Amino acid sequence: LADPLNNLSHAQLERGDPEEAAASLRRALHLVRVNQGLYSPSQLPLLRQLITLYRDHGEYAALGDVYSYYYRVSGAARGPLDEARLRTALDYLAWERQLFATRQDGEQRAHLLRAYKAGRDLLLDAEDAPWPLYHELAMSQLRNLYLIMGDRELTVGMGDEATRAERELAALQKTAYSKGRKLLETCLTKAGDAPPRQRAEIHRELGDWFHWNGQLMSAEKEYAAVFELLEEAGEQALLSRWFDEPMELPAKEDLWPLIHEYNDKTPALVQASYEVSRKGDARRVEASTGAEADAWQARRIRAMLRDTHFRPRIGRSGPEAGPRVTRHYRLIAIP
Repeated sequence: LADPLNNLSHAQLERGDPEEAAASLRRALHLVRVNQGLYSPSQLPLLRQLITLYRDHGEYAALGDVYSYYYRVSGAARGPLDEARLRTALDYLAWERQLFATRQDGEQRAHLLRAYKAGRDLLLDAEDAPWPLYHELAMSQLRNLYLIMGDRELTVGMGDEATRAERELAALQKTAYSKGRKLLETCLTKAGDAPPRQRAEIHRELGDWFHWNGQLMSAEKEYAAVFELLEEAGEQALLSRWFDEPMELPAKEDLWPLIHEYNDKTPALVQASYEVSRKGDARRVEASTGAEADAWQARRIRAMLRDTHFRPRIGRSGPEAGPRVTRHYRLIAIP
């Protein structure tokens, strides 16, 4: 019966009824579980279809539970770390971070906690994995730590009505700085005789972590190590790309996957210009759009930039107050 239900879901989706299509897929999944077991791999094609359906129609709350179950059924949550398991795990962790960003119903922090715990367990399994696999996984976990520390300070007591996720994250916020530092220092040790560019990248990440956490002298030492490695390797162009202009921290272009705009509200393109001090603070921020109706988006982005910590322009002698920069931004989601 699972196959006819799967075909029915396709027909329902074609006629514009995603809710009925999802219901048919869930019924097909139930039959497979009853007949072949709770973690039968036969569920994977159906789960992938359900994930795609929920993604395309912005059903992020439902997507969270399905993606977590898919991760367990796929086998990526356990066993030796190889390339296939890593790719599935990284995709899952990125979507948990997106769900943390998009849900606004009080349950969003559960997704961030899931991502952190899954990353922690995967790193334990990756102790003997090849260096490139360990490094990718470590950078994913560093994204989680940035988000944990970047969230508002969570202060929950035993008598507070707080979710379990908030309690655990409140405790993690107190140790996340040291966990991130240890993680990056482990990466440096494991890198061993890796090419200079790869070792320089870890020193830059460690410098960014220090700078973001206000440890400016430690950050300068790491940036100096980057200069030494890349200058010896003749990578002047890479040094310029990394350090000639200030960079928003964390410097992760893929921190958020692309968020599907399902509410018919299009984010405006906002042009912003500002200066960045040696300590990484944005000053004299100006932001504007081409339409008065979108002015509120410019105001919100201007406020966000003022609260953003930057890696300043880095010269051979250390951080510098750089020239005024102009960049373009969009809000990743509009309520």
